[in-house]
Amino acid sequence: MEGKRKVTRRGFLGASLGSGLVLGASARGANERIGVGVIGCGRRGTTLLNALSRKLGPERVEVTAVCDVCAPHLRQAAEGTGARAFRDWRELLAMPGLDAVVIAAPDHWHAPITVAAMREGKDVYVEAPMALRSVEAAEVCRIAGETGRVVQVGAQRASEAQWHRMRGLVADGSLGPVRYVQFEVPPAAPAPAPAPLLRAEVDWAAFSGPVSEAAFDANRFWNWRNYPEYSLGPAAFHHCQALTALLIALGESRPGETGAFGGTFYPEGRETVDSLAMTALFPSNTVAEVVSSSRSPLARPLFRGERADITCRGWVLDLRAAPGQEAAFRDVFGRAPAKKLLPGLRRDHLSDWLEAIRARGRCACPPELGHRALIGVEMALHACREAKTIEYDEATAVMRQAPPRHPRSA
Repeated sequence: MEGKRKVTRRGFLGASLGSGLVLGASARGANERIGVGVIGCGRRGTTLLNALSRKLGPERVEVTAVCDVCAPHLRQAAEGTGARAFRDWRELLAMPGLDAVVIAAPDHWHAPITVAAMREGKDVYVEAPMALRSVEAAEVCRIAGETGRVVQVGAQRASEAQWHRMRGLVADGSLGPVRYVQFEVPPAAPAPAPAPLLRAEVDWAAFSGPVSEAAFDANRFWNWRNYPEYSLGPAAFHHCQALTALLIALGESRPGETGAFGGTFYPEGRETVDSLAMTALFPSNTVAEVVSSSRSPLARPLFRGERADITCRGWVLDLRAAPGQEAAFRDVFGRAPAKKLLPGLRRDHLSDWLEAIRARGRCACPPELGHRALIGVEMALHACREAKTIEYDEATAVMRQAPPRHPRSA
């Protein structure tokens, strides 16, 4: 529902016919067709449509339905794929022969559509963050468990091999206890000027949905991440991706005590946080800093253990012995003081979801992981807003001020 990227029927079908992707045998059968609907056909939705066309043959997956509240987006998607077009996502979910849906609508629609789709018996790929609030994400997890549907949260980093290899090194003690992590995420760019858009081209009530309906505003439509009714903001989006990777690498359930600074630094009417620096203390006593950086290129993710450090250079892991730990490093890695590991390339996130559908298995980023990452993001935003250190009560799902660790003496 954002901008436009070109998808043509010839390109869609041609790429599909040329695909050589092979999925493993599964409960559905290796060649059994999966009928997919795409809800939200703006910039991100078109990217996902093109990804489907490049990776999967039409005998294996078929985009049978597309939905968008914007008439030009919907027309382009329908013409490019030959799929049936819907303005209302509820009608799309009721379409016979539909097995799964891809949700690329604005963030405030992620949880409601995901829950409705699962209750209609559909498997779901939902863009990150998976919900506007962590309490909504918890409901998604509950319904996924009840219905047995396969849900993939679109946090692409979960399919990157380096974080899973890192998890093995942390778990087996090769690094020693990890005490510090530094992770930079891209800064929010200034909001682009809204493109011309006629009121008649958009179903504004359907776009607004479960939030209070403001007057029609083309800027709200194109730049919805700027408004808290529709999104947690651009900084939260990037932090959610980073926290997903950190939770995998560290094997943690979620951040513990969290503090943050930041705000809205671009003046183009943005009402959400676009710059954020969070510091989280994990239960394992790892301190992690995730920072929206203004630098280009970004600093590489750094993990400091008591025995060794790791710098993530793309999918390459550069290991170096901590001072005085060269002998222990050599015992573990066979050489000192440094070593490179090649965990492998990133697995395609959509392919991982489709294979899980066939096998009725677990995705790289299941809703439980997406939920935990969103809790961390909410804690950081709360800490930034309140200028306090925040903790999360697992039993009540309440975020509150953390007690002081070193109370002042009387």
